[in-house]
Amino acid sequence: MRSQFRYAFVGNPNRCPSTAAPHFFSGATQLPTPNNDLAADAMATTIAQLLSRVITNPTGGAWFDRYGLENAAKCAGQFGPTYQTANGARANLKLGGRDYLIQQNWVNDRKQRCAMSSSL
Repeated sequence: MRSQFRYAFVGNPNRCPSTAAPHFFSGATQLPTPNNDLAADAMATTIAQLLSRVITNPTGGAWFDRYGLENAAKCAGQFGPTYQTANGARANLKLGGRDYLIQQNWVNDRKQRCAMSSSL
């Protein structure tokens, strides 16, 4: 029986950091993260991607491209333009007083691209 509820498990990226947060690594060296917390900073982009999938495909039968990729999956690992935070980390989004490095999402309009906003 299928559940009417959608859910996801977001594990602790510290268990497998270079796999769960490759955008915060250069080879085997961990790079600074926007909030000096590898686990939380890695979880932020994972949660944003999962929320996008649940919102745009609540029943599991929504839009897919010809490769079977949903909107969030089409832009995996793409962050677009970034800026440098005070601690030297890369970020592309500021919410309140915090910086984040959040993966872009697929914008399925005439330009068809990965972006942080459909108005760009």
